[in-house]
Amino acid sequence: MNKKRILLTLLVTVLMITIVMALSGSGSSGQVAFWSNSTDLTGSNNLYWDNNNSKLGIGTTGPAYKLDVNGSWALRGNGYFYNSTAYAYDPTNNKYLAFFATGGKGYVGMLDTSPLILQTNGGKVGIGTTGPNAKLQVNSGDIAVATQGNGLILKATNGANCYRLTVNNAGVLNTTSVTCP
Repeated sequence: MNKKRILLTLLVTVLMITIVMALSGSGSSGQVAFWSNSTDLTGSNNLYWDNNNSKLGIGTTGPAYKLDVNGSWALRGNGYFYNSTAYAYDPTNNKYLAFFATGGKGYVGMLDTSPLILQTNGGKVGIGTTGPNAKLQVNSGDIAVATQGNGLILKATNGANCYRLTVNNAGVLNTTSVTCP
């Protein structure tokens, strides 16, 4: 071997040892490494990567989903769910609130009951039905106005006036002229 080649090999070896010695830190398998200062790497169980299943855990070392967050979190800015359903889970009552869209309709509701349907095509809202035929359609239930003085506002069929329909304790219907909404 010539002297230049030996010197170059020695220089590369010293450089590699220097780089390795400059890096230090601690952590465990699965922890996502991050720089704690300019020369030290560290890890935390609060940020965990499951390499076998390609899942990221934040606040958990056993992520069950592609992204599994255990603790409070915030999504700031706009967000979109593509071809999916978003769930809010209540573990105390074992209930799921679902948000999803399909067939031009937006669905919001508990999974074990009829959802609230928001239909963009025609601007219809359905409660207890997946196919509302009116601007507001309620199936299998009543509409309750519990605050005294409030009622149902109707626009006159033959003019521009609006009236609030209420009922008194004797069951007599009353109408009061109001400003149209």
